[in-house]
Amino acid sequence: MKRKSVLTILIISFLIPTLCWAEEILRCRLENGMRVVLRERHTAPVTAFQVWVEVGSADEAPAEAGISHLIEHMVFKGTNKRRAGQIAGTIERYGGFINAYTSYDYTVYHVVIASRYQEKALEVLADALQNPSFDPQELAREKEVVIEEIKMGEDDPGHKLHEVLFRNSFRHHPYGRPVIGSVQNVKEFSREEVINYYKRWYVPQNMIFVGVGDFRAYEILSRLRGLFTFSSHPLPPRKRTSEPPQDTFRPFILRSEVKERYFALGFHIPSIKNEEVFALDLLAAILGQGKSSRLQRELRFKQGVVSSIYAYSFTPKDPGLFVIGGVFRAGAIKKGIKGIIEEIRRIKIRGIGTEDLRKVKVMVEADFTYDRETAQGEARGLGYFEVVMGDATKEEEYLQGILQVKREKIREVAKRYLRLENLTLCLLLPEAEEEITDPHALEEIVKELEVTSTPQKQMGEMKREVLENGITLLFKEDHSLPVVGICGVFLGGVRFEEEDKAGLTHFLTEMLTRGTKSYSALSFAQEVDSIGAILKTFSGRNSFGVQAKGLSKDFPHLLRLVAEVITKPTFPPEEVEKVRGEIFAALGKERDRMIPWTIRLLRETLYKKHPYRLDVLGEEETIKRIRRTDLVRYYKRYAVPQNMVLAVVGDARWEEVVKYVRKSFQGWHRRGFSPPSIPQEIKKRGVKRK
Repeated sequence: MKRKSVLTILIISFLIPTLCWAEEILRCRLENGMRVVLRERHTAPVTAFQVWVEVGSADEAPAEAGISHLIEHMVFKGTNKRRAGQIAGTIERYGGFINAYTSYDYTVYHVVIASRYQEKALEVLADALQNPSFDPQELAREKEVVIEEIKMGEDDPGHKLHEVLFRNSFRHHPYGRPVIGSVQNVKEFSREEVINYYKRWYVPQNMIFVGVGDFRAYEILSRLRGLFTFSSHPLPPRKRTSEPPQDTFRPFILRSEVKERYFALGFHIPSIKNEEVFALDLLAAILGQGKSSRLQRELRFKQGVVSSIYAYSFTPKDPGLFVIGGVFRAGAIKKGIKGIIEEIRRIKIRGIGTEDLRKVKVMVEADFTYDRETAQGEARGLGYFEVVMGDATKEEEYLQGILQVKREKIREVAKRYLRLENLTLCLLLPEAEEEITDPHALEEIVKELEVTSTPQKQMGEMKREVLENGITLLFKEDHSLPVVGICGVFLGGVRFEEEDKAGLTHFLTEMLTRGTKSYSALSFAQEVDSIGAILKTFSGRNSFGVQAKGLSKDFPHLLRLVAEVITKPTFPPEEVEKVRGEIFAALGKERDRMIPWTIRLLRETLYKKHPYRLDVLGEEETIKRIRRTDLVRYYKRYAVPQNMVLAVVGDARWEEVVKYVRKSFQGWHRRGFSPPSIPQEIKKRGVKRK
């Protein structure tokens, strides 16, 4: 911890009655009861401020459902000093960003801004949170905005399935109600009801100010005392109905005008305060996080019965839910459900291996570190733990708890919580889907479920060098976290595609990790996961490439993996067909969503000749037309050293970066490169109306 001068401590002690410095985190409480959590971070001239209000949708009575979210919208819609639009406008004028979100347990207002303008951000946040005007006209407009959000959610298959799962898993607890509320409730909220709810919960002792960034903590404390001057009053009791234990399997089938077959399984689990949460988080990672996770490996890559699958543990203040979800392929619903059940059974019976546990611990540790890369991310973590655990410093304890989990504990929590009578299974299917028609038939399928701080340093200047083979290498040094990011980018994308082969670039990038001279698709995914790294490909309108992130101790290994997919892809024929099927599924999901199709129509209207009119994913007809030879030809033409910019940022040194890049890309020789001619779009004049 940095040493503080005696004078500074005396000043802060005079201002603040309760003060705690712990691992460079300052936690205290203002005289009016408002809690403050601050951490100085001088790696960049940026500051993140957040105000966490300990009220969310789970604190609402049924008739109030959605009012917390509506108030979140209204807080930025004007005060006595600032009209609607001026709150966000002031922050944006100084190059900052301001927003808010509502959850089951809390509502968060957050701003990120250059540190030299942090005084302005404090003033705006304090004014907005203490003095919202709840203007009747603005309230009427914002209610319409929220109603449109509700309707958009109803059109989103993933959102709709989530609501069905939570509604049927939590029949008594308010976690079963949508955070956003219902159209009827939102329409009926009066201005008086909104103001009364605000006054009831928006009081100092129910609010936490979190700040991370380029500031001096004692200066921020002094300003907070002068800005947040509202008085406190006793909080009302929180009336959350407990969810009784589930004692029977709950199957549900919902039909809608969708193209794909969406699924979600939910098992009741404890709240975040239960020590078994560490093992449950690791179990979720083992099952469905990372391409080499068990469900991805078995059901997506080996059996091909799902086009996507994931798992996570939802662990809020009150008991939560262990969720497995995704999209089944056509004709594979029963086989897919059986596959999920079999993987859970396997863990219950055999447990997991030492290497599996080591790998997921590395993954979780890496994710935990990545979340702290930005001031905003670090503030979010501190605020979350202060709200749900009552102490921001418990963030570090969470990581230690993860690292101490033993193999047998994973098996134990799987047996305790992933049980048939504790399961709710929901399917969202096309109207004409015939494979499953009776929800009760699902029980026969699932019955097999039963079995007996880092020191902070300034970032360096960007360095640039063109290597002998033509690669343009960029590097920026940053030792604030033990993380390195790598991105290799090529000119290409939709802009370089022909209409009859639309989607070729996206197809190519999906293939880069599906087999190389040294790895199969599965072994490559396992290699990436073994070091807790993230490696993925991308394609867009003007470029394509590979990006990766990992712990700095694994930088040479990670760079070799990046070079492997860039320089040595083999385009295995069997993987070409698998990827083709996944693209068809992605196109089907896109058809189920209104916004992507609206954007597509806009693009096709704006561009008649230019390739920008084409969709990144392509069309079903063009994807059918693409052959392995097309992929190889495109790769050889554009994936050449002179066309690549390789950027490295993070905890490394310039000399070692240059050395490892030369070593990893040796043998990748300079080849001729010239971009294709692009059709020019005729500039439109005026506005076309119909």
